[in-house]
Parts: sequence; structure tokens; C-alpha cells
Amino acid sequence: QELEIGLRSIAVPVTDPSGKVVASINVGTQSARVSVAEMESKFLPALLHAARELGTLLPR
Repeated sequence: QELEIGLRSIAVPVTDPSGKVVASINVGTQSARVSVAEMESKFLPALLHAARELGTLLPR
């Protein structure tokens, strides 16, 4: 809720094959609908998986 009250988000870095951070992926939601624990347990694994998959598609 740093940017706006009632908004909660989580983000992960996307790295290229050399490990350099080149982008990020973010998911945001209303804080009344999703707890921090739920974001960590449900959204974080999916975001990390997507970031890894995207990273493998980037040129070296």
C-alpha cells in the first residue's frame, strides 16, 4: 500500500541468460481482496515461474 491506500502488489525481476535484470513482472490487486500471505503463496510462485520462462527466451 505504498503507492495508494487499498492497493497491494508484488513483483519479481526478469533476468536474461547471463543473469542481468532486464525487466520485471508485477501483479496488483485490492488489499481488501487478497492478503499478503495469499499473494506470497498464490501469486509469487506463478510470477517466479513466468519470469524464469521469459528469461530463457531472451537472447544471450
